[in-house]
Amino acid sequence: MHISRVKIENFRNFQNFEIITNRNMVVVGENKVGKSNFLFALRLILDPSLSELERFLNVDDFWDGLGVNKIGNTIKVSIDIDNINSSETMLSVLADGLVNVATHTARITYEFKPRGGVENLTINDYEYITYLGNNTENLIPRTFRRCLQMELFHALRDCERELKNSNRSPIRAFLDDVSKNLTEQQKVSIAAGFEQTQGALDGVPSIDNIAVNINNMLETIVGTNHVTQVSLKLAPQDINKLVRSLQLLIDAGLRTVSQASTGSSNILFLTLKLLKLQHSIQQGEQEFTFLAIEEPEAHLHPHIQRLLFDYFYNSEANLNTILTTHSPHIASSAPLQSLIVFKEHTTGAQRSTAGYSLANSTLSPNDIEDMSRYLTVTKGEMLFARGVILVEGDAEEFLIPELANKLGYELDKKGISICSVAGTNFAPYVKFLNSIGTPFTIITDRDPLNLPVPLGITRIDKLLELILPTYREGVNPEATIISIGQAQGIFTNIQTLETELISSPVLKTIICDILLEEHGERQRVGPIIESWKNNQTTVDMPALLRYIQEIGKGRFAKRLSHRLPDGQCPQYIISSFEYITNAT
Repeated sequence: MHISRVKIENFRNFQNFEIITNRNMVVVGENKVGKSNFLFALRLILDPSLSELERFLNVDDFWDGLGVNKIGNTIKVSIDIDNINSSETMLSVLADGLVNVATHTARITYEFKPRGGVENLTINDYEYITYLGNNTENLIPRTFRRCLQMELFHALRDCERELKNSNRSPIRAFLDDVSKNLTEQQKVSIAAGFEQTQGALDGVPSIDNIAVNINNMLETIVGTNHVTQVSLKLAPQDINKLVRSLQLLIDAGLRTVSQASTGSSNILFLTLKLLKLQHSIQQGEQEFTFLAIEEPEAHLHPHIQRLLFDYFYNSEANLNTILTTHSPHIASSAPLQSLIVFKEHTTGAQRSTAGYSLANSTLSPNDIEDMSRYLTVTKGEMLFARGVILVEGDAEEFLIPELANKLGYELDKKGISICSVAGTNFAPYVKFLNSIGTPFTIITDRDPLNLPVPLGITRIDKLLELILPTYREGVNPEATIISIGQAQGIFTNIQTLETELISSPVLKTIICDILLEEHGERQRVGPIIESWKNNQTTVDMPALLRYIQEIGKGRFAKRLSHRLPDGQCPQYIISSFEYITNAT
């Protein structure tokens, strides 16, 4: 059983938002795009801890694009849940909400709407209802939120305080169970052991003196009639309270949880919460849980982030997980179909959030397999970017950020990431970025290789067929392919990046200096490079590429990036910067 669809209307960031979802959700997006508001929308339907007052919304909860027309409009949140027949209890509770018998899909909807028959509406004339199916009179039964619950772990969770608070600690339920199931013999044994330990402490005069001094000071300040006498004891003598006073200790019992690192507290807190959820399900206190965690990566080492996510995703318990994250470690290890990318869209002066779910993307199984393999932690940054520059390899990945800086393009401030495809297979990345609504540009070499049609032009031709539904590969001449490619954000050079750079007199000197540092001592090669530098001979492009390759394209590009002068950038790269800047 899982949420298969979410639709939100006129609520905060969302004007008319709808996504298809998988069993588990991993929601990514930049700050202020609405990830927390998305979770709150789900809580309006599912969270039993949300008070009636919190479910009664206010004017600020309406989508800002409504302007002065907020009052009179309706906020609506609906979810579809598939396979409700997986549990007889859930089927009985949700059967009246069936909207698709074949998939056993039930719909639950929350509406915040004006009461009927009221003129001159104000927010005080609103009411909320939560109903099953499409019938607004089919209100959810009282047993609904006992069977089907959502629990949220906030991003700013104070794990240490939660663990120390005896009433709120996740371990409280387990200790209460222990107390409830103690035999009389066990109670007598615990009481005797406690009294023996307490008696030994009472025999230490200095301990008793502390309580005496406190009581004397109280009497001095407020008199005997207003004093509540205190004593210094291990714990209350009541067996239940004694068991409840047990503490979690770490480091072989040497330290309390309050002395644990923040990351360790987070792991322990999440572990206990999961155990408590499983306990509640086993005890019949709830049937199914949607577990929402904001930023599970908080304070956690990257390896722990991945292990934690793997456990949530593969858990066999009756729960679905909904994670919101800024961590490329979690996003890149998540199954592709679980990813949901939030993007802010602007229409005129109005902004709203759209969601791109890979659960129902146009990616084929092969595409999903490819991107699951390619989406490393580094490339996972694409999921969080407003725009992406796709390049062939290390050389471009090192050089392009420096070239952008020299030209005044602040890529990070624009939310633009550079991604190397480690080759020329751009197609899976193009399909993937289209699926998540992210603008992109491609910088690729023309690679003539003495072919009738340069390899780079054939590459662009194939990409255009992928991008444009009406485009046909193998029909257009090179000039037309280049022109259409540029209109779609694909830019190429005359030969390769390195040969393009050396065509600049200023850069030629710098490149030759780098080559001489590596090859200058070689008897035959050194003089050749010197002759290029001094303009005595024309640069032999195959030899240039060979000498660079011997250094390593990545190492060469890194050295060059530190010496780039201002204003020296090939035009095709400048055009790419302009394209992606305008697109974002």
